[in-house]
Amino acid sequence: MKKIFLAPLLLILFLGFAAAQQNQGRVVYNLTIRLQFSFGGQSTGLEQLLPASRTVKYELLFANNQSTWKQKPETEETLPDFGSEGNTMKIVVAGSEDLLYCNFDTRMKTEKRMLYDKQFLIEDSLSKLTWKLTGETKKILDHVCVKAESIRIKKEYITTVEGGTFGKKEVDDTSKIIAWFTTEIPVSAGPSEFQDQLPGLILELNINEGEQLFSAVSIDPLADLSEIKAPAGKKKYTQKQFLKEKEKLADEINSRGGNKRIFRM
Repeated sequence: MKKIFLAPLLLILFLGFAAAQQNQGRVVYNLTIRLQFSFGGQSTGLEQLLPASRTVKYELLFANNQSTWKQKPETEETLPDFGSEGNTMKIVVAGSEDLLYCNFDTRMKTEKRMLYDKQFLIEDSLSKLTWKLTGETKKILDHVCVKAESIRIKKEYITTVEGGTFGKKEVDDTSKIIAWFTTEIPVSAGPSEFQDQLPGLILELNINEGEQLFSAVSIDPLADLSEIKAPAGKKKYTQKQFLKEKEKLADEINSRGGNKRIFRM
């Protein structure tokens, strides 16, 4: 990594002019999540059994001002028993059937989500963050990347354990975002919901100093165009409607009791 002395806007123009243009492709990312669990401030010994992080592979396809984002198939991770018979925990990062489709021309997105074996289609507009260029560059997969920083504020639910009972709590989540993007691939795509953000493909994205880290591990200059399309379905939800349904389903699952716990990231 090195400092440069061109003004950020001039830097982007310079790199974009010098680059070989690529407007479609397939990128595979590693998403590494730092796992954190709350046990009511008490040391239960369970911390010794829980993994500190989890890494999952995702695939981004982009072409014709559109993109799709989905998890590559994998096996769910089951953690050891917690000392009582039949007491297990699973950690699931997203889902192999989930899909995010974005259209940069209309600035709309359609997301297919599977929750507890029920499918939801969520439609919403693409939201854009305010970015600040730092003037730093580095190479990722042989592409010169520019560093950009932003702040994201949104509501989040955290899982809590109080007196042996699992619950949830809504908190304000303020995240510091660091992105490294390349104008050598002048497509405003990137990992997860970070689409239509910067004037180039995001190859690395760091949320809150490693809470979530997206790292591109391979780039293919060609994409299967037939796969870049919105998920099909009749009933569509707004983001607000989906969150209400999500909470309702979570309450139903918790009310049934049982010892099996599934954490979905």
